Amino acid sequence: MKGTVMRFVHHATARRFRQPAGWTAMLLWFVSCQGADVAKSKSGPSGEEQAPQTMTAAQLLAQHLEARAKLQSCRYVLESSTELQVRMTGEPYNKKNGTSRSFERTEFRTDGHRYSVRWRTWGNVKSASDFLSEDRCPYNSLLWDGSIFFNVVATTDTPGRVGIDTRHNVGRYRELISQKQNPLWHFLGARAEQPLLTARSLTLRPHLEQVGQSKCHVLDALTPDAQYTLWLDSVRGCQIVKATMLDGRHSNSNSLDEVVCKAVNGMWIPIEGVVKGSRSYANGDYERRVEHLRITELALNPQHEVLRSFVPDDIQNGAWVQINPSLGDRFNPRDLPLWQDGRVVDRNGRILMNFSRHGQQAQPVEDR
Repeated sequence: MKGTVMRFVHHATARRFRQPAGWTAMLLWFVSCQGADVAKSKSGPSGEEQAPQTMTAAQLLAQHLEARAKLQSCRYVLESSTELQVRMTGEPYNKKNGTSRSFERTEFRTDGHRYSVRWRTWGNVKSASDFLSEDRCPYNSLLWDGSIFFNVVATTDTPGRVGIDTRHNVGRYRELISQKQNPLWHFLGARAEQPLLTARSLTLRPHLEQVGQSKCHVLDALTPDAQYTLWLDSVRGCQIVKATMLDGRHSNSNSLDEVVCKAVNGMWIPIEGVVKGSRSYANGDYERRVEHLRITELALNPQHEVLRSFVPDDIQNGAWVQINPSLGDRFNPRDLPLWQDGRVVDRNGRILMNFSRHGQQAQPVEDR
């Protein structure tokens, strides 16, 4: 199938919100459930529309999870903006106290085995009182090419630095990259479907419920750590149009709402929505956020080799290079090799690594 590229024009002008990376890991994997085969529903005794009885809660959830494969290969641009309200005591957490607003633009590419994420963040990034303009914001990228992991951080004034890891720790890199994925598609987080599949309780409510223009199947799940409710559109491919999560201590919650879906190649795909999160602490401290997201560009099954989707071509000459770095490593930048025209060279110009012809097709690999 040839790649399909769509650019979306949105009538809504709501402020866009960015979700901090630490919170993204809390969000559970969300992706659309395509083409659910459900029977025609009937009217209940009180006039409510009964949920079809041809599918169980487990079957609906299974179809929802199977749909990931239909979005394995894609490229999209996600714009988001976040309003964050914080009250924290003690350094350095109180630097975020007050109301802050930040913005982010992310490009994500994957073929199901390789991943590339590039993003810029601006606004009240460090504190509620400091505002970083878009033209001065840092650049970040994560690339897993199937065998090597690249992590780039650059600024407008310097080439920045790049970490190159050849240790083939697939699971760790996928987890890092999944933290930057789209909450519209990944509200259920990377590989977090297992708690729902093995939930203590997984039930399908007897009646369809109205969410906006959608008549939805409603799933309730209780796991050892949290309780979830998912509203799946009964017409638009069993798409999740609303979801909530409340942890077992009732101190953390996340929700997805106001989802807008578009039909692309016969599949319903969420392209806009609102994610809310709240965390409360025993001493009265709290964090609350509202994040508005929209996909502005989307290509399904793009020609990744033509696009050079998984080539480290965003690294500036002169960037410091750390090879196989470890957390807490101390180093003198003057001792580090440099990036030069796709190669890693030492201070004497000797080539240590050569990526100038990088980008060959990577083979699928299994997590270790």
